[in-house]
Parts: sequence; C-alpha cells; structure tokens
Amino acid sequence: SVKIVLTGPNAITATQNVAPYALFNDNSTEGFLPASLPVGSYTLTATPYTESLLKGTAGTSRTIRFTVVDPQEPPTTNLIVNRLVLIDADTDKDLLELTDGDTVNPASYNMKNFNIRADVPSVVRSVSMVLSGKLSHTATESKLPFALYGDDSGNYRPGGALLAGSYTLTVTPYSSTSLGGEKGQVKTIQFTVVDQPVTETPPAITFTLINADTDQDLLTLSQNKMVDLTAYNTKNFNIRANTQASAVSVSIELKGAVNHSALESKLPYALYGDASGDYNPGALPEGQYTLTATPYTERYGKGSAGTPVTVAFTVIRSTPQPRVNAPATETAVSESPLVREEKQQPFNVYPNPAEKDLHVVYRGGEEVIRLSVYDIMGQLLHQVSAQGYLEQSLDLSGYPAGVYMAVLEHGGQRTTKRFYIRR
Repeated sequence: SVKIVLTGPNAITATQNVAPYALFNDNSTEGFLPASLPVGSYTLTATPYTESLLKGTAGTSRTIRFTVVDPQEPPTTNLIVNRLVLIDADTDKDLLELTDGDTVNPASYNMKNFNIRADVPSVVRSVSMVLSGKLSHTATESKLPFALYGDDSGNYRPGGALLAGSYTLTVTPYSSTSLGGEKGQVKTIQFTVVDQPVTETPPAITFTLINADTDQDLLTLSQNKMVDLTAYNTKNFNIRANTQASAVSVSIELKGAVNHSALESKLPYALYGDASGDYNPGALPEGQYTLTATPYTERYGKGSAGTPVTVAFTVIRSTPQPRVNAPATETAVSESPLVREEKQQPFNVYPNPAEKDLHVVYRGGEEVIRLSVYDIMGQLLHQVSAQGYLEQSLDLSGYPAGVYMAVLEHGGQRTTKRFYIRR
C-alpha cells in the first residue's frame, strides 16, 4: 500500500492498496480519474508500506516539489538584473563586472571618471539605481543603456572619481517605463574601493631597434609598436635584446615577413649578431612580426631558462606628401598621383597611416552597404550601414597604435582595407 499526500492550492491525502497507486483514484471503466491542479506551488510525498491499509513496515518516503503555471499569463521571472558593469566614462569602455564583495582599485584601470551600467533582459523597461557610501547618487532610467549617471546616445556621462570607501548599490527593475508596472527582483551588492598606487614591473627583457649602418639605437620595440621605415635613412637593421644581469645567454626568434633566430652568448645580444659592437645588417621588410627572447643562466642556451618575453609589432612604409609653395593667404598640400588615384577608388580609407581621424569613402550604386572596423584580433570596434554612398570620418583618439581592418560589405561581396594607426 502507499500513502500519497499533496499539499498546495489543491490539498488531498490518499491511501491506495491496489496498483496503480493513483492520487485521485482510478477504476476499471474510466481508468485514471481526473482532478484539477490550480496555479501554484505544490509538495507531493509518497510513503510505501509492506502491508495493505498502511500497515507493516514503512519504506523510505519520496518528496518532490513542483509549480503549476498558467501559459496564458506572461512570465515575470525575467524581471531581474543580469549584471552590473563598471564603466570608464572617459573611454566608454567596460572595465569589470561588479559583484558582491568586490574590491576595486581605480588606479589599476587608469580610470578618472566612472559610471555603472545595469544589464537587464528585454522585458525590463526601467530601473531604479541607488548608490550609497562615500559617494551617493540615485537615478531612474527608462532608456537603454541603464546607467547610474546617464548617457548621451551611448556616451556615458562622468560620475567623477570613484573615491575610496565602502559602497552599496541597489538596482530594482520594472516592467514599464518610469518605474511603472510590475516590480522585479531587487539586486543589491556591496563593494569596496581602495586607492593604491600601481607599480608597473618592467619586463625582464626589452628590445631595441638598431640602425646597422650607424650602430645607433632607433627605438624600443614594445607591444603593438608601429615602425615606419620612411623615418629612417637605412635599409639595414638589427634588434638587440636587453636583459637583466643574471642572463648569460639569450635565444631570439623573429617571425613574420622575415623569419630569423639566433642564440647569443656574448653581449650585446643581437638578432643578426655583431663584431665587437659593430652590428651586422639584417632586412626588416613591411609586415607584421612577433619577436620572442628567452634568457638562460648559462652559455649556449643551457642552465635554467627564464621567462620568455614576446612583443608583436608592425613595419610599414608610409607615403610622404610633400608640401608645395602656396599663396600667402592659404596653405596648400600637394598629393602624389598615387594618393589622388587612391581617393578616387570606389572604396577608400585615408590617410594611411592615420593618427587622429580616418576618412572612409564608398561611392557605389543603390545597394545597401555595411562598414565594419576591426582590430588585429578581430574584435568589432565600429559598424555603420548606408544606402549606396558612404562618407564618414572616424575618431581614432581612443584607439592604440596598431593594425586595423575596414571591411565593406556590398552586393554580396566583401572588400577589406587594412590601415594603421600611428602614435
């Protein structure tokens, strides 16, 4: 026999002595008898016995909990706050997700002005945001993105410096604008802000680009460095690995448009070697490179290996635009025939390399076009659509030096232009 107990909006207890053991009974004519289960939460427990009428030895009870919903009622379980994101209001970039118990050091992100965004499901139409602590601020947001200090079309307004201290942030979602409709699940986190200076540890190895004709240092090859060959009156280069005193030998490997490796056991540690400080010449054509150096505690790459250091850099050769004489009332800049021809192409980006602004032009037909800008890692940075003709100036001030790609999709085709940002 089995004892079955249902609790909830419809509560019932049944004792069944004959299989099938059905909560709402059964018979040989109609089978299982029907009963209603109103909307709500239920608990169902069944206990078996070794004899009929709940006698004998009781077995192990089994309990389950379940919920009955009305499919005609719109679900409200999505009235939640998915996450809270700390924003650098100067660059509009996400810094980190704020969670309960976090410790934040603004100096680690070089952040001077902050904002905080609440990410929510699409059913949320407005939120209340309350920050208390060293700084206090309250906001009602009814337009995405939901930001504590607001925004202007995605340009986050600055909330000032995030001062050291303890904070509590409470965000409440609503199903309608202006905090109307149904109130959702409140999200509250507590976090601490500290003011600690960040000490940058210099790498164990740095790299220097050398003019092999004059043996003069040209520049430090750091991560994402852009090397413009036009700036140097030579075709002969070398690269020196600068190490700590504990390094007795160094392996150096260059990969890219040119591949070369060396194992150096005598100072200076140069990729193409040297003769008593007179650097041997090596080629460095245009292209993308990775350079890796590994120090060792003994000569010829023996002993203990230190931590390898790798940097990526790009070599370009820009086209100078010479100045010509102009009337005293104006300044004229001549363009080479190549530059003029480039600007007349259906799809063009200029200047290349660029520093502050990049001009993008497409002169096509009537089709819909889409322009996407990616960094060298493939991350989408900018996207815009237009009809047949596009002319736009992109602000590059927030992008680091490096290689980027402008991709134009038009008429089922993709055209890619690579451009460089120089700092």
